[in-house]
Amino acid sequence: MVNIAIDIGNSLTKVGYYEEDQLLHFFKVKKLTLARLKEETNKLTGKLPQAAILSNVKECDTELYSFLKHSFKFYEVGHNTKYPIKIGYLSPHTLGNDRIAAATAAYLKSGSGSALSINCGSCIIYDWVNKNGIYQGGAISPGLKMRLKALHNFSAKLPLIPPRNINSFIGNTTETSILSGVLNGIIFEIDGFINQYRTMDSSLSTFLSGGDMSYFEGKLKNSIFAIPNIVLEGLNKILLFNERI
Repeated sequence: MVNIAIDIGNSLTKVGYYEEDQLLHFFKVKKLTLARLKEETNKLTGKLPQAAILSNVKECDTELYSFLKHSFKFYEVGHNTKYPIKIGYLSPHTLGNDRIAAATAAYLKSGSGSALSINCGSCIIYDWVNKNGIYQGGAISPGLKMRLKALHNFSAKLPLIPPRNINSFIGNTTETSILSGVLNGIIFEIDGFINQYRTMDSSLSTFLSGGDMSYFEGKLKNSIFAIPNIVLEGLNKILLFNERI
């Protein structure tokens, strides 16, 4: 069975077509329309999707939503969705759908052990599931581009710098000083979070994902697994779980 997983995020919408656990096709756009979804679906020669799952942190196009709801066996991540993990969050009604999906994928990839998902997007989101499969929560901090914009917007003379990697730890211009501060600040932050979670469970598995993942992969002191689209993988896992119960 082919499934469609759709993750509508703050900046981009990502879409994955899965046959069981195998990713068949992937694309991302700023705004997903019904016409674009149909165009991409037609590329799956001989493989017609039968089910779809949606996670959105903002409003979904009404025409697209209606099509998904009436054309497939449709799941929308929310309060009534059943998950392979238990939710121990104290305010589940405020919990982002993307966080649940990322945590689900991380836990199942860990071999059902303690897992930490770190998603580097508009925000840097930390989601922890303990070894009993209970989602406990995590942390949210400003993402890479948000930090660069904040330095520009809340200072009189600092320029807005586009993100890029630098070779030196010490910034020797204003531009490289800003990049060093922001990039290395995030690296130290991520390593610090991993170290703290590891004090609670030394067997912790850590997964790094998100659009800005490449800026930090390979620069952390802690070992991590890089999963480019962990939210989509989690959505597919949630869909499969609901199909089987």
